[in-house]
Amino acid sequence: MNDYVTIGIILEVYAWILAAIIATYATSISLFYQQKFNEKPEYYFFVVPLLLFILAILQIFDHDLPLINLVGTITGLMFIFFSLRLYIHMTEGGS
Repeated sequence: MNDYVTIGIILEVYAWILAAIIATYATSISLFYQQKFNEKPEYYFFVVPLLLFILAILQIFDHDLPLINLVGTITGLMFIFFSLRLYIHMTEGGS
């Protein structure tokens, strides 16, 4: 039974690390857009979800699952909102 818990923790950490990598790429895209086109898409907003993703990764080892789920939900919603905001800013060219 203990092996299944270990496998579950490893898969969960892997998923959170992938989410953090995707957030890092989104931050990089936003920063590149700001430098290339001299517009301000506020790339620093992506730092908050990235830090929360890292917090969720660290909380997995604390075995406090309700906190992980809450942090994951809030972080995912923030990341979706900021990604849509960046998409609209890049395609319409407005602030």
